[in-house]
Amino acid sequence: MPRTKKDFMAIKGVGNKKFKNYGDIFMDIIEGYIENNNINSKEIDTKIKEESDTVDDTSGKDRYELTYDAYLKGHSIDQIARIRNYTTSTIINHFEKVINEKEKVIDLEQFINKEAEEEILEIVNKEGFKSKKILKDKCSDFVTYDDISLVMIKHQI
Repeated sequence: MPRTKKDFMAIKGVGNKKFKNYGDIFMDIIEGYIENNNINSKEIDTKIKEESDTVDDTSGKDRYELTYDAYLKGHSIDQIARIRNYTTSTIINHFEKVINEKEKVIDLEQFINKEAEEEILEIVNKEGFKSKKILKDKCSDFVTYDDISLVMIKHQI
């Protein structure tokens, strides 16, 4: 949980300018939230450290293999993204690379919303695939870009 400049600067996408513009504001909000909700921040910091320690960045493995290792440990896409300091879409891209180039097995079923999958496939089967944006625009609001990406990988669209 970022509460210092060092913590914020470790967040992907945060540089000096963003920290200067928003750092103090966010730190005040975070501290206020912790106090107002009687949160034991040391407990949270310990939990975050435990989760981040589950993937060894010094192992000599590439980023895709490190993501795969986190998957093998049973983490969700959201957890892997947090542990690896990436977005969920980047983790899904890592999954695709691991499956297609490293020929590893990932059970995508556990991450796919079945209702979204049915809708995506119905649209693709009727109209073909042109782009994720066009497909997203035709889908219901609950269907996310991550849903689309996962279905595309699973069905090799």
